[in-house]
Parts: sequence; C-alpha cells; structure tokens
Amino acid sequence: MGYRIARISFSDDHLYADYSNDSVSKRRFINVGAGDFIHANWTNVDYATDWYSEAQKVGFVNFDLTECRPLPFDGGTMEAVYSSHTIEHIPDDAVANFVSESFRTLKIGGVLRVTCPDARLLIRSVRLNRISYWKWREDWFSRPYSTNPDVNKITIADYLIREIATERCRFYKDSKNIIDPKELIERIATHSDEEILDWMIEGLAFNNESPGNHINWWTFEKLENLAREVGFQTVYRSGHGQSLCRPMTNLDLFDSTNPHNSLYLEAIR
Repeated sequence: MGYRIARISFSDDHLYADYSNDSVSKRRFINVGAGDFIHANWTNVDYATDWYSEAQKVGFVNFDLTECRPLPFDGGTMEAVYSSHTIEHIPDDAVANFVSESFRTLKIGGVLRVTCPDARLLIRSVRLNRISYWKWREDWFSRPYSTNPDVNKITIADYLIREIATERCRFYKDSKNIIDPKELIERIATHSDEEILDWMIEGLAFNNESPGNHINWWTFEKLENLAREVGFQTVYRSGHGQSLCRPMTNLDLFDSTNPHNSLYLEAIR
C-alpha cells in the first residue's frame, strides 16, 4: 500500500482552526494505509506486515481491510478520512466496505479523500503508445522482486501489466498466469478500457505475503459510483493538493505518492 516518509517542516495548526479542540485532541482524522505518516492530529490505520515493516515505525491501529469488518471507530465522529494508493492493493468488496465505513464514521460535513493510480490515464498511454511516460516506473524492474531485464526489452504493455496486475507481469519474480504483452496490445485494439482492465485482474487476490502487489484498477467513474452507492451524495473529482478539507492541502504530508499517475476523489458526508 502506498506510503511516503514525511515530517512536518512547519506548523500547520492554522489548517485545523475550524475544528473543535475535542476533534483535534482525540485525533478524529484518519489515514488508512498510513505507512510512516506522522501528525499529532491524525490516527493512523494500517495492516501490520513484514512487507511494510520499514515504514511502519509509528504507532497505528492494525486493521486488515480485506476482512471487510467495521472500522474501529464510532459512527458520526470523524472529521476526515484519507487514503493514498491503498485501494489498488485490495479487491472490490474490501474497497466497498472501506468507503461504506468511511461514510458511517464521518460526521455530517466530514470529507473522504482517496487517491490511487488512474487506470484510465495508464491505459490511454498504451493506446497512444507513449512509452516515454513510463520512465518513472523503470527503476522497479531493477529491484529485488523483478528479474532485472534489459531495459530495452521492457515494452509499454509490460509497464501497464505491472501497474494493474503486478503478479501477471512476466518480469515479476513470483509471476503467475503471465499476460503476454502482445495479447494485451491486440485486445486494446478491440476492447473497451473496462473490459481490458477486468481481464487483466482476472483471478487475482490479495496475498498476505506480497501485499504491495497491485490487484485492482480504478477509474474516477468506478470509484464515484461506489461512493454514491454507499450513501455519499456529494462526490467530485479533485486534483493534486486541491482538497476542500484544509488539513489535507498540506503537500508536505498529503498527495505525495506518484501525483503524475494519480486520480483524486473526494466525497462529503
């Protein structure tokens, strides 16, 4: 799940001026999939795992989203819920439960903010054959969990497969049910984005041993529909640093993971 090591470089107390002392002192702001996020006003929620042990040095509420249980917070008590680059690691039912639980725990007027890879953007880069866009992901293929291929052998389809369905990438060390890059390109010529993305993640499931793998895809439309289904009526596309909840406009702490490939959604309770 996405994380970034960060520290507050200046006081941002002014961003919490509209909130009660009770909300601030009781940390009624939740970061789900928090990693090494640190802020005195926020409660971290994360899944304890060796995979992310280097990031999880700060106290957090240990919670497995894939169990689809209620979040351990009372209803109507939270000011904000934030989650960055987490939902691409878990299945649809777990994301639906998370969004539903965010709706339950938020106060009226509270804000849910979710950011994740923008599958529509990623697949568009392949349709338009813009392989230069993927330069930011090249380093992954030289890391320990990759087979370290010659960079010239990595096709644009390989980048998309890695980003949507990590386990099915032919250069992933523990790959299974590999997608042939040529087949993917052929399908892109004849299928819709949603059909291709669903085919790519077919058979994938959350794996406790490799929770960092991507197993799901999200577009704004898919996530918006889910938010409305669980009860949110005010749902809108946001942008990098554009939260309507002032604490989440602090770019030292929020929206720092891969802004060049991310979509941003907010929903108000």
